[in-house]
Amino acid sequence: MTVSSPHIRRLDPRAFGPGHPELPPAYARTGQPVIIPGDMGRASYLLAGSNKAMAETFGSACHGAGRLMSRHEAVRRVRGRNITEELAAKGIWVRSGAGL
Repeated sequence: MTVSSPHIRRLDPRAFGPGHPELPPAYARTGQPVIIPGDMGRASYLLAGSNKAMAETFGSACHGAGRLMSRHEAVRRVRGRNITEELAAKGIWVRSGAGL
């Protein structure tokens, strides 16, 4: 599966079910998509909001679990490694407009 995500922004962590009036037409039949990201090299999940979830949990959705380290520390730790090649060896291909 390929998921195109040109940017990530913080949104209200709710997932509306099918037919909700605030959904854009593209999601009216399926419900609002929700991405639960894994870290690099692990599975991510693509889900959709449901009417049952709206009734039971007000459509509450995952919205991040925080960081294990700062961005600066992460960059320091990977300096000198070729992350793209390491992921390719695991069967994960990275394509980006940022020139990775």
